[in-house]
Amino acid sequence: MEIIPNTPQGIDRAALYIRSGKLLVWPSPPSYALSVNGLDPHAVRSLYAAKWRAPAQALVILALGVSDAERYGDLNPVARRLAAEYWPGYLAVIVKRRPASVPDFVTTLLVRGRTTGTSHKGISGFWRWPQRDCLSDDSGPSSGLEMEG
Repeated sequence: MEIIPNTPQGIDRAALYIRSGKLLVWPSPPSYALSVNGLDPHAVRSLYAAKWRAPAQALVILALGVSDAERYGDLNPVARRLAAEYWPGYLAVIVKRRPASVPDFVTTLLVRGRTTGTSHKGISGFWRWPQRDCLSDDSGPSSGLEMEG
């Protein structure tokens, strides 16, 4: 295991891990997150295995904003409006994945706007790839509300 410092060089190293299909563990409120390149089916499977997640469970995506989220998930008008109003932040919306956006075995996404906490400052290069983020307290199915547009 390598500990990567929160420096510009460290962020470049973390981005390299993501691009190469490796699993990255990083601090995230309230505890930690596991991230992989969301476009790499092998990397996403490794994330599911690490978290003991069933493929039917929603996969969390940290998005740079509404337009980035819409590249991967089908946001209905209500979800789009809420995201535009409350991102960046902790609000998440549950949506169906867009075809050819993420591995086929993933059907549902929980999309959240990237927060701006201390551990995230200066890491824009790290966020060029869709991230899969599973918090340590995310042990079961999502308890989100379904929204009709």
